[in-house]
Amino acid sequence: MICLTSVTFRRMKPEEILRVAARAGIEGIEWGGDVHVPAGDLAAARRVRALCEDAGIPALSLGSYFFLNAGMDFRPVLETALALGVRDVRIWAGAVRLDGSFYQPQEIAQGAQELRAVCDCAQAEGVRIHVERHRGTMTHTPAQACSLFAQAQAPNLHSYWQPNPEKDTEENLSCIAALRPHISHVHVFTWTADNTRLALADGADAWKRYIAALGPRRYMIEFVRGEEPAQLLQDASHLRAWLASFAQEA
Repeated sequence: MICLTSVTFRRMKPEEILRVAARAGIEGIEWGGDVHVPAGDLAAARRVRALCEDAGIPALSLGSYFFLNAGMDFRPVLETALALGVRDVRIWAGAVRLDGSFYQPQEIAQGAQELRAVCDCAQAEGVRIHVERHRGTMTHTPAQACSLFAQAQAPNLHSYWQPNPEKDTEENLSCIAALRPHISHVHVFTWTADNTRLALADGADAWKRYIAALGPRRYMIEFVRGEEPAQLLQDASHLRAWLASFAQEA
């Protein structure tokens, strides 16, 4: 399933994103909680839900900016997801540490305790929680991520996956292997190690291997070169071809 994160086009309005998504053959959208569907803004959530229904492109998830270990209230995020009509919420395993320091075991234990409480709250409403797999958080390494998930032990807990541009293809494949039981959806992009955004096709060899390792999942295009709608059309076309080729070989 080829999807799109709305944060790919933060400067565009939801209706503009939906028009571009329709041209690209996008099958669903994860709406970002920073600009398009902020936590607690139920009117915005209902409006975007209606726009999606009119466009025939479903809202699939809420990409929230709820951070573990930050003293935040999860309830507004959950209420917003329900108003948006989605049953999947992405959260963050702590704030991103840019100084290169790692979360310590006691911090991960604290995060796991809160994560379990978040999952329990969401489970009562039939909502699934998906943790962002991101550099500088409690999911920086596969070992950290697995420790977090093992301690949280929630049936509605899942993990996103995305390549770490600072790692090579083999290291990213090792991460997939370690996290495979937890991985639900995939954020798709091609970046250099210094976070320069490239055309997705520039990472074709790596992505074909990632898709073979991941199998059928929800693939969400996140960020495109230059934030250009035309680039989304190209990236979606390449991703569609790779997924079709994998399906034929499987």
